[in-house]
Amino acid sequence: MRRNTRPWLVLLMLALLGCGTGSDKELRYWEEHKEQAASHAARWPGFGGVLQGVIKRVEPTWLKAVAMTDKDAKTKQMKAVNKAVRRLARPLNEVAHKIDSVKAAVRQLQALDADKETATVRTRGVKMARKALTETDQVLSTAKPANEIVAVAGLEPVIARLIATLAELERVHKEVLYAK
Repeated sequence: MRRNTRPWLVLLMLALLGCGTGSDKELRYWEEHKEQAASHAARWPGFGGVLQGVIKRVEPTWLKAVAMTDKDAKTKQMKAVNKAVRRLARPLNEVAHKIDSVKAAVRQLQALDADKETATVRTRGVKMARKALTETDQVLSTAKPANEIVAVAGLEPVIARLIATLAELERVHKEVLYAK
């Protein structure tokens, strides 16, 4: 009986393609951080500017790490640099993700059929979410944090507000959905 080796070969190839060296992964993370910084700077100049400042501050260390020949030391140094950037990039990415989630939840809520009574509940939920998004955008667009510590601290209440908004939208969604 002949075994079919094709699935194992495919899995092996996928594993090999997905597994890069540590420094390759760190290089990808670095490039992602730079792209995210540009995106955040366009959307929220104060926060994005701080993130770009962090990248500029650690870039000389990054360049030294890239030039290293010892792979373990190189990867370790690259990881340290990416970790420094990630301290601000991660909460900014979380805010962007939560904003997208609120917008998706609003679209989902609006797509539900509702009678007069639940339509009122749905409308209030949508208005509440839009107000939260508007206020969040105002806060993020006008803020000018002095450094990354202040920026991260300023993002915490924004993230909390978006989480609360998502929870309220979920409650309203269930109320409209199960009122039928």
